[in-house]
Amino acid sequence: MIKNRITLILQPQLRSLQSLEELSFHDSLGVLNGDNINGVADVYQDERIIQIATSVLRSIGTTVTVPDGGTILVAGFVEAEDHQGVSALPFIEAIPVARQLLRGWARNDGRRSYIVLVSAQIVPDLFEE
Repeated sequence: MIKNRITLILQPQLRSLQSLEELSFHDSLGVLNGDNINGVADVYQDERIIQIATSVLRSIGTTVTVPDGGTILVAGFVEAEDHQGVSALPFIEAIPVARQLLRGWARNDGRRSYIVLVSAQIVPDLFEE
């Protein structure tokens, strides 16, 4: 029987980019001038546009009981890449036979896995009597 257990309350969150929203700000600035009767000689107007990413947040919650020294897998995802390319000189590309001989092909396939592991250990209290 396992005496010491640790209860972890986990809430993994995944945020994905949906689109970019544009916000525009209009500024106006009056510059004081002593020559003008009204006191304002020039009015400068400026427009600034910034982009803000809108995203969706997904989350789930769970409770896990882990024995002392145990490890759990919290989250993970896989990233896959596939790149293909052709390189050739522009003037040789027009010659049919030379095009096949002097063309370079490249293909790159990649796959990476990311995981988050949590190890739980009970640490004794040094000040406990």
